[in-house]
Amino acid sequence: MVDGWACSASEGIRKPDRRLFEIAAGRCGASLADGGWMVGDSLVKDVGGGRAAGLRTVWVNPDGLVADGAQADHEAKHVTEAVTLLARLD
Repeated sequence: MVDGWACSASEGIRKPDRRLFEIAAGRCGASLADGGWMVGDSLVKDVGGGRAAGLRTVWVNPDGLVADGAQADHEAKHVTEAVTLLARLD
């Protein structure tokens, strides 16, 4: 179910650095210009970084926190809910 990934520790860069998103997209045979999705639990690193990289985003928010800062395109309580959401949208 995973086409590719980029681990911050291995790459020496951390989200929200756009380069990490570029590496991950490249490993999936795509580019950020193709668009795509970032799913994560951090509003700053995942949602903010993903949006800055031109991606649509899903914030995994199991505690029902109120967004303060970056705004996700969608919100899910669990990763499984996010996957179901993406299957419906794409």
